[in-house]
Amino acid sequence: MKNIYPKEGLIGITGMRFFAYHGVHPIERTNGNNFIVDVYIKTEMRVAVEEDDLDGTVDYSLVYKIVKSQMLFKCSLLEHLAGKIISNIVEEFPYISHIQVKVTKENPPMEGNVAATFVELEKKIKK
Repeated sequence: MKNIYPKEGLIGITGMRFFAYHGVHPIERTNGNNFIVDVYIKTEMRVAVEEDDLDGTVDYSLVYKIVKSQMLFKCSLLEHLAGKIISNIVEEFPYISHIQVKVTKENPPMEGNVAATFVELEKKIKK
């Protein structure tokens, strides 16, 4: 029988909420702010699909732990934070082919009513 299962798939872990101390302004590093992190990972999934085995995919809970650990370090820029999240996830899961991370800061301290700012970075991993 012909293999009907997809080889690759997309995993999304979205809406991870944290209170953290990232920002350029001293008030952000003192008072903190609310952040939302979304992670999308493209990876091989054949084993997970065929055999219902966690070893054949990315462990969502481990991705969350990586993101949470990076949120503890104070960064000035969301760009730097998103890059660190990507770097640590790729280090843990070197077999992934693509990763996209979006870090949103709610109600940033600006001269105006701004609901949120965000940075979205992506990396394609050459195999």
